[in-house]
Amino acid sequence: ILSQASNTAQGRSGKGILIQALHQFLNIAEYNGKNVDLSKDKFVFQSITLLTNLFLLQDVQQSFNFEDLFAVLTDKMSIERKHQVKIILDFIDSPKIALTTNYTINNTGGSFT
Repeated sequence: ILSQASNTAQGRSGKGILIQALHQFLNIAEYNGKNVDLSKDKFVFQSITLLTNLFLLQDVQQSFNFEDLFAVLTDKMSIERKHQVKIILDFIDSPKIALTTNYTINNTGGSFT
């Protein structure tokens, strides 16, 4: 895979099939990741409920800042919905997070290895 890493989109790898399979036995909340900016959009997680097992960011772009996910992956999850009280889920109650992309992750550092 590393030898195939490039700056161009590399689709058709079976991501959609895998996600459809996960839908068969998990409660999944999805969000269109094409234009997501986690540092600015405080409503990204609004589709998550207490029954959600997996939160899926679909098709994030090459410019996606993976570091914005670090706090959510390792600590509590803050869920804000429009005109409602903010909900904070403890790590143990938070859904797992997955994302799909057609690009390789090009960041460096210990958190990315």
